[in-house]
Amino acid sequence: MNDTPFQDFPAYVKQSSNRPKFLMLFVVILIVLALVVGGLYFVGGNTKKEAKKVAPVPTRALVIPSPVATQSAPLTVSPAKTKTTPTPLKKGGLERSDLKMAILNGSGVAGAAKQISSHLNSLGYIIAKIENADDFSYTGFTIKVKKSKSDYLALLKKDVATSASAGASVKASVDDTIATDAEVIVGK
Repeated sequence: MNDTPFQDFPAYVKQSSNRPKFLMLFVVILIVLALVVGGLYFVGGNTKKEAKKVAPVPTRALVIPSPVATQSAPLTVSPAKTKTTPTPLKKGGLERSDLKMAILNGSGVAGAAKQISSHLNSLGYIIAKIENADDFSYTGFTIKVKKSKSDYLALLKKDVATSASAGASVKASVDDTIATDAEVIVGK
């Protein structure tokens, strides 16, 4: 017989359990799942906030020639084969064609500036640009005229008021910070 130590002792082998490995795998999967759900929540939350912001409505700068309307006749637009140019109407020695103006959409409603620009252009005013205002919180109509053209303020206010819907306010002021001779801001 071979003399080897510990022959009389039975070999003891510990049976390992898969339970701790399974528990550890479950915890890791749970943490990964929580991170994915949390990430989707924050990404989804930012998307909803961005969707609530009001984006400006792009408008192009256009000068639209329209048929000439007299002060006593209603404004009607009909297609014509020949191109007509508006003739300025005089009131108190002022020529509307001497006033270059910008029409700005301050309401956020697409096409709001185009409607008033067609009316003013038909009266003989020169529309230099049509674009969005700095924000869309304006109400009624806001008219700004440079000091050097302040004689036109009352005439322009009257002309805008004839196009304004019933109850719309028309505010007018002198402002030398504007780029054109006059600005008409269309609000809500």
